[in-house]
Amino acid sequence: MKDSLIKKYWRQIASFLLSIGAVLGSFFAGWLLIVLSPIFVFLIFKFLGVWKNKERLGYGLAALLIGILLFFFIFSYQMDNVETQKYEYGNYEIVIHGYSTPNASRPAYISVTYAKATNATLNYEVVNTETQKVFKRGYVIGTISNNKTHYYFNVTVTKGIYFLKLQVGNDTSYGGEILRAEPSELFHYFLFMSGGYVIVLLAVLYSLLIFGVHSIRRTQELNRLRYEHEKKH
Repeated sequence: MKDSLIKKYWRQIASFLLSIGAVLGSFFAGWLLIVLSPIFVFLIFKFLGVWKNKERLGYGLAALLIGILLFFFIFSYQMDNVETQKYEYGNYEIVIHGYSTPNASRPAYISVTYAKATNATLNYEVVNTETQKVFKRGYVIGTISNNKTHYYFNVTVTKGIYFLKLQVGNDTSYGGEILRAEPSELFHYFLFMSGGYVIVLLAVLYSLLIFGVHSIRRTQELNRLRYEHEKKH
């Protein structure tokens, strides 16, 4: 029974599994391939001979979903226990040592390089991403070197995920994250922070692709029937 089902649906099964791999690989390769991943899925089903649009749509959307979930699962474990993370936003260059660890008692050491020489202090806020409440705020006096201003401070937080808000004068910037959570918590954070939007975007693009191809096929079929009708008369 199982062998007969596999023989009957091997194209769908192979297309589904290869599509998951293609989506997963696209996410590790970069944004351009992520956006193109619905096309890769479509081509896999086409080349393996899965022609029914309902099957392409159903299996393809499922492959996109599973591929994206697998990526965020793997990424969450990759981000566990990361010692150093760097960010660059506008005039700010931020380096966070002790970036990610489940050990909430470990301090995060933060160095901020501001691209201009200034006597202004650096004001910072540490915000809990779940509650959106400020956990800690403070300010730091900088030192000027090579026409840049350097600031150093450290932060100890409780268990959770936090982000930094930085301000020098009127120049405000996002300052990166401090992760004090288990991989399972990181998975939920990254998934709901950006994964949901990506899932919807790629699902819409893939659905539009399927319906577009269906419309083209339908138009071609109607033109063929019209031509044959005109030829007979």
